Amino acid sequence: MSTADSAGLLHHVNLARGYRGGERQTELLIRGLSAYLPNQRLIARRGTPLHTRLENSPGIEVIPASGRREALAATAGAYFLHAHETRAAQVSCLRHLRSRTPYIITRRIDNRPRPDPLTRLMYRRAARVVVLSNAIGASLAAMVPRAEQQRIPSVASNLPSDPTWVREFRERFNGEGSGQR
Repeated sequence: MSTADSAGLLHHVNLARGYRGGERQTELLIRGLSAYLPNQRLIARRGTPLHTRLENSPGIEVIPASGRREALAATAGAYFLHAHETRAAQVSCLRHLRSRTPYIITRRIDNRPRPDPLTRLMYRRAARVVVLSNAIGASLAAMVPRAEQQRIPSVASNLPSDPTWVREFRERFNGEGSGQR
């Protein structure tokens, strides 16, 4: 598919090297959207698990990129970008500055973003920043108060919870990773 053929396609960008929670959520979103958007593009780092897991999926064109420069070239002609991690957000912001392509960023972690000018610009220029918890939204708002945010909860589960195990887990890790958001 050429750049001209990419008009109207949602372009997902995820340049992570590994396959952790964010990449799993990226994969699940793309697969879930395929019922409504039969043609999507994923720009992913060449040879990564995300790349290989989706490369033969119907309706999903996977564009391999070795880094930001190739990813930026692959976004030419996109009508909308969804950045799933920081490198992808940087690429999306640069594409926006070059061609006014709108983009959203999904932020999944509650640590405060770097306080550098490019990071602030990247969040301010995003059409929306999707945050998965109040804590993530608060950490972002502390640094980039003007970023347009939309909070969506993480996938809820009806799995039973053992309060004793949860308490022991939180004590063991001092609340880190406890999901308190």
